[in-house]
Amino acid sequence: MVVQVDRLTHDDMVAHVTTDWGLDRQIFCHHLDFGFEFRTRAGEWIQESDPRVLRWLQRFVAEAKGGNSPRHLSDDGRELQLAAAVKLLRRNGVSCKEPRAE
Repeated sequence: MVVQVDRLTHDDMVAHVTTDWGLDRQIFCHHLDFGFEFRTRAGEWIQESDPRVLRWLQRFVAEAKGGNSPRHLSDDGRELQLAAAVKLLRRNGVSCKEPRAE
């Protein structure tokens, strides 16, 4: 379901949203997917739908399928997994085959 966040309450824990069907609801923020942001080398934060991110994700998928090591997403050591990259590409309209089970 696609929603528009109208406002946040309760210390930003509850979102008041309007659904794509026109219904008003309250939902806990941890149930919403706000998408990912990626940081460029210059330090700019860009949304996952930015063409630069999509090109980078496509290169990552090609490298991961070729056996190269995973990339770190953040300083805390989280790694971008192949399945997650494929999911991000697909939900942003880029066709990408599912990774094969090994």
